[in-house]
Amino acid sequence: MKLSPLKLREQNMLWRIKATLDSVKYRAEKDIRETLLKNRNFKNNKWSSLERLVTWGAKNTIKATAIIATMYAIATSLISKNYHELKEILPKPINSLDKVIEIQGTLLGTQATLVGLIFPLVIAFIGILLQGKSSNKAMWAIYKDCSGFMLVGFSSLTLILSSTITNAISPWLELHTISAASYALTGWFLFNLFLSGWFLWKTIQFLHTEERMNMVLKYSINEVMKNDIRNRLEEHHGNSALLKELCESTKKNTLKVKPYTLEELPTKINKISDNQVVSNILLMPIRFSISILNIQTRISEDKNNEHTLCFSIKINDKGHPDIKIAETSLSKANPLSKALIKSSIRTSKIKPSKSISVEEIVSALFGQLEDSLKENNSPIPAVKR
Repeated sequence: MKLSPLKLREQNMLWRIKATLDSVKYRAEKDIRETLLKNRNFKNNKWSSLERLVTWGAKNTIKATAIIATMYAIATSLISKNYHELKEILPKPINSLDKVIEIQGTLLGTQATLVGLIFPLVIAFIGILLQGKSSNKAMWAIYKDCSGFMLVGFSSLTLILSSTITNAISPWLELHTISAASYALTGWFLFNLFLSGWFLWKTIQFLHTEERMNMVLKYSINEVMKNDIRNRLEEHHGNSALLKELCESTKKNTLKVKPYTLEELPTKINKISDNQVVSNILLMPIRFSISILNIQTRISEDKNNEHTLCFSIKINDKGHPDIKIAETSLSKANPLSKALIKSSIRTSKIKPSKSISVEEIVSALFGQLEDSLKENNSPIPAVKR
């Protein structure tokens, strides 16, 4: 799927901003782009655009459903405003108000049947298939994300809810607005039908041993290994920058940057943490704040003494009850430097991990062999005479 020139310009602009700020996430992403994404094996097993979208929707079901519902509302509004112009363009057999509204009951019944009957049966069958398997957790996660059944289910339920609300408020709506909503709901139903076909196709693939192993391989390369490499690179670049790069850059300055120290220094730079971790570090603003602190040390009353700035944070490092970013021997660090350092340390809430680990992927790859060995080595029941 090729991006539009506007989208490409926006992405390049964001990429330049990240490069200017020299963030840890930018460095990690740059490494991945220059190595992993150019690897021949990665390219051969790379997901298609559709596979990436479905997997993202399956992992972010609520967000994806909200986007779909918003698109329905926007489509209804646009069709309603331009209904008379669109009616002239549409062929006569499908531009009748009555025909579009009449089929909504059939579409709603079909959607309810799919959600209430077919999906539970298929998912229950897969659950029984994986029951008792050594790689149950990993295989279930891979099936859930690749088939997108959570996205299909939530999108279908939201469609049913939207259709019910539209029917309930229809007495207060104009006829062309009801027709516009019907057109949008029909388009939404066709989209859900496509997702349902994708779900059934991936289920059939999952039942075939060779296709299932190919699914596991592609998922491990595009999702698990990529995320694991990114997390390791972020941790490496963060520690390297704060504990080595910044320290070496201030060797000739009055202010010395040092890694974590056990000394109790007078000025602490903390960030309030409510079950959060450090997720990113912007290095350019930190360098600028160090330059300002260095100027402060030269004009301060105790300028003859050597001053230090000690960082004590790491990527994914928890804070209790606040995140201790740094501390300095300056009795009163200037507010601008403190604000810059605080704003350069980006935090995010600790969320339960939805992704599976590399160890679980290995279990998924070799779990079937282990299960087969167990089944073949099971004792043969004695024959009664």
